[in-house]
Amino acid sequence: MEAEIKIQLLNGNQLSYVGLNEFISLISLKIKNSNSFSVLTPQHDANQFMKIQEVCNLLRISKPTIYNWIEKGILTPIKIQGRVYYNREDVLKLLETNKKG
Repeated sequence: MEAEIKIQLLNGNQLSYVGLNEFISLISLKIKNSNSFSVLTPQHDANQFMKIQEVCNLLRISKPTIYNWIEKGILTPIKIQGRVYYNREDVLKLLETNKKG
């Protein structure tokens, strides 16, 4: 038998207990009715970020060169959910710089 989770709420001087689902509903309602509270979720274009191998292929460089560039501040890695990516715009700027140089 699974134990039911009860959450203690204090409203003014009144103490009450509610179940987890009721608590979630109360919080959701409070958020929807509040003008000062918003929940933002990041919106990323799937093509906005590149994996290291994609960067290597595009720039025709090795992984050690990328690591060297990171150390020198030439390229900045971005961690998303524990994975390392690179901003496509930054990589394309490097490509343009290398074409001119």
